[in-house]
Amino acid sequence: MNRFYPQYGSQLDGLRHIAHPEHGFYNGADPTRFTPGDELLSIHHLAALPIAGRAVMLDVERFLREAGRPLDQEGGQAVTAEDLENTGQAQGTAIRPGDIVLIRFGWLTWYRESATEETRTHLQHTLVHPGLDQSHDILAWLWDRRVSLAAADNFAFECWPARSDSPFFTRAEREDGHRDPHSGIMHRALIGLLGMPLGELWDLDALAAACAADNRWSFLLTAAPRTIVGEVGSPANAIALR
Repeated sequence: MNRFYPQYGSQLDGLRHIAHPEHGFYNGADPTRFTPGDELLSIHHLAALPIAGRAVMLDVERFLREAGRPLDQEGGQAVTAEDLENTGQAQGTAIRPGDIVLIRFGWLTWYRESATEETRTHLQHTLVHPGLDQSHDILAWLWDRRVSLAAADNFAFECWPARSDSPFFTRAEREDGHRDPHSGIMHRALIGLLGMPLGELWDLDALAAACAADNRWSFLLTAAPRTIVGEVGSPANAIALR
């Protein structure tokens, strides 16, 4: 039997991807229904919409580097809501309700051009990269701007691993010390509570370079996840037109 893992490369996390540990899956969905062929929270709904609209690039890596504060690609640096806001202001970029927001951390550039073989091997066992800060400020920033979908060029969107002081640890995780790989991550709130699909491992380098060349950071973006009923996530099949 041929097997294909749909969330291995440039991909979208659908709403079946993860639940909030206390409030469950988005909109109270019953996870016992998450079987092949059941439409509940299936990513094929996103293909049916379809995903097409105005998108904005926030090149955080470029902004911080030019400000003399280059991102630490090996240390799991957290990018704050203030960093996002300052990046947009420096670019002259306004986010409108319903926009798709692409965030470039420069992680793929670093992985392809600077990471040693030893580092790449280590990443197979101990995942670490910069990304969005686990904070309520980030949730508020995305929610208040009515972002419809967000994607980045790292493999978890938020910084990984979760910060030790993340507000998204459950009480049991904080008090009893119980941990799993998802402890403290913001995915639980972004997907499980806000219902926001997330893109990861998107190759944004050429697009960011084109945006920087003419200082035009918005464009039309389409994405076409697979139409398999019951699928949790999918290759993004994203195209930017500018």
